[in-house]
Amino acid sequence: MIVALFALIMFIVLAFFAISALSTVKGFIDKAQSSLSTLTEEFKSLKGRVMITLDEITYMKSKISMLMDEVTDLKANLSNSLRGVDELTDSLEDSVSNISRKTDILFRMLEPVETLTNLIKTRVTPPIASTLSLVSAAGKAVSTFSGKLFHKK
Repeated sequence: MIVALFALIMFIVLAFFAISALSTVKGFIDKAQSSLSTLTEEFKSLKGRVMITLDEITYMKSKISMLMDEVTDLKANLSNSLRGVDELTDSLEDSVSNISRKTDILFRMLEPVETLTNLIKTRVTPPIASTLSLVSAAGKAVSTFSGKLFHKK
C-alpha cells in the first residue's frame, strides 16, 4: 500500500507538473498567437504601403518614360537646329569671304581714282587759290575805289 500511496502521490505531483507545464505552454501559445496576429496585421499594413509605393513607382516610371521621349525629341530638334546654325555659319563665312574679296577688288579699282583725284587736287588747287586771291584783291580794290569815289561828294 505504501507503494500504491507513493505512486498516487507521484501521479498527483506529476499531474500537477503536467498541468503547470500545460498552463505555461498555453501561455506561450497565447503569446505566440497574439504575436502572430500582430505580425499579420503589420504585414497587411506593410503590404498596403508596398502596393501604394509600387503604384507610385509605376506612375513615376510612366512619367519618366514620357520625359525621356520628350528629351529625345528635344535632342533631335536641338541637333537639327545646330545643324541649321552650322549651315548658316558656313554660309555667312562664305559671304564674308566673298565680300572681303570684292572689297579688296573695289579698293584696288579705286586706288587709281584716288591717285588721280590727289594729282588733280595738287595741280588745280594752287591756280584756283591764286585766282581766288586775285579776285578777292580785285574785289577789295573795286570796293575801296568805289568807296573813295562815292564818299568824296
